Amino acid sequence: MKESTSLFEKFRLTGKHGIVYGIGSIIEKAITFILLPLYTTRFTASDYGILGLVTVTGSILAAIFTIGMNYGLLRSYYDYRDEKDRKAVISTAFYIVLLSTFIMLVLGLAFSRNFSELIFKSGDYRLHFIIIVITSAFSILNVVPFTVFRVRMKSLQFIILQAVFLLIGIGTIIYLVNYRKWGVLGALTGNLIMAAVSCFTLYICIRKDIVARFIKPEFKKMLLLGSPLIPGTISVFVFTAIDRYFLNYYTNTHEVGLYNLAYNFGNIVTVLLATPISLVWPAMYLSVKDHDNAEDFYSRALTYALSISFFLFLIFSLLSKEALKIFSNEEFWDAYAVIPIIVLTYSIWSVRKIINVAVTIKRKTQGMAVIEIIGAVVNIGLNFLLIPRYGIWGAAYATLTTYIVVTLLLFLYNQKLMKLYYEWGRILKLVAVTGIIFAAGYLIVIDDMVLSIVFKVIIILLYPLLLFVVRFYTGGEIEKAGVFMKSLPDRLRRRKK
Repeated sequence: MKESTSLFEKFRLTGKHGIVYGIGSIIEKAITFILLPLYTTRFTASDYGILGLVTVTGSILAAIFTIGMNYGLLRSYYDYRDEKDRKAVISTAFYIVLLSTFIMLVLGLAFSRNFSELIFKSGDYRLHFIIIVITSAFSILNVVPFTVFRVRMKSLQFIILQAVFLLIGIGTIIYLVNYRKWGVLGALTGNLIMAAVSCFTLYICIRKDIVARFIKPEFKKMLLLGSPLIPGTISVFVFTAIDRYFLNYYTNTHEVGLYNLAYNFGNIVTVLLATPISLVWPAMYLSVKDHDNAEDFYSRALTYALSISFFLFLIFSLLSKEALKIFSNEEFWDAYAVIPIIVLTYSIWSVRKIINVAVTIKRKTQGMAVIEIIGAVVNIGLNFLLIPRYGIWGAAYATLTTYIVVTLLLFLYNQKLMKLYYEWGRILKLVAVTGIIFAAGYLIVIDDMVLSIVFKVIIILLYPLLLFVVRFYTGGEIEKAGVFMKSLPDRLRRRKK
């Protein structure tokens, strides 16, 4: 097989599973967006802020007590070829995660009242934190089966299960919030039920992969790879979540609610791009690390990821104003002001996995943790400076600045470990085209909502055409696109049959 063909096939495989896992991750996270009209009509902005603060706290606990086992299991799995040994690796990770989950549960439940008093200056929200701690426990346990699905490329089974879990979650939350009138507790309880069902179901699916075997050397390797990520994980959640706590302290839960809503638009980019990349990319770059054209694969991947990332940025930043007016009460409309900043932040952050190749291949995760700690320090300092004066604007710009700094440092560190030559000319063209379209959509204001939506959709769809005008595409890409378009009618006819 020719090298170019081999490279194309790797991208085709990555894209195939990436799309499926992307749909699965959309389903997993879609509950937030599907239920947005319910939340923004049944909750006040203050209630939505409370929900955001409690949920973020649970996410922090889950991230810390996962202790990097997703990375550890993924890395160790590919060191073995024998199926029995691979099952032993999976089981070793499971036993580690089980112990970590137990510790988190004991500590989290013991300090649930302290969380309530620290964040809300009242013990009235203790039950909220008890529920989120138990939900986080199921999330930690799910790390092992999710990783098994990834390494075994069971993407179709993954997406079917996620769809079932979504329906259970939506139905439960609608019942508890809309009919039982449980408010924020209803949303939290619905998520708990969904997490519990998913955990038990996923372990039933991988039950044959869990055996009574523990590999002590792999235990050490997993901890050595994963443990240095814990400070980094804490740091990541500092600069992704601590702004909510700052806003709550310096302003009120109403402002937190608006900011949380803006963040959900940014999280759409995470769901559509960052999550699929994080699910598929490690398995792909590790599986090709010994191939002759691996470096070309890594370089081209960044270009493609950025092209998708910027396209998503245009969609969700330019159309967010109209979306808010359609799906939320007027109380939430002010969130639009910071949505483009948050969406840009996550558009940049979504591609960090692509450049973060060398740290795993070289097993040098310690430097990654240091960089993320630096990011946390930068973010805390910016929050102190900006939020008291500028509120949600200050929080948004603090987050954007932090993510740019951390992404740049991660890039430099990976380049030091393994020199890669990226396609900077093509990337510059992506930035230029994206900037032109965003400026047109943001600066040209049309009062009629329907006309505004039509105008913005049209200029967004010009994105691939303008890239052609500036000669972004290579000859090989244009040729393959032409072959695909010519074969499309035949493909459609075969599917109809």
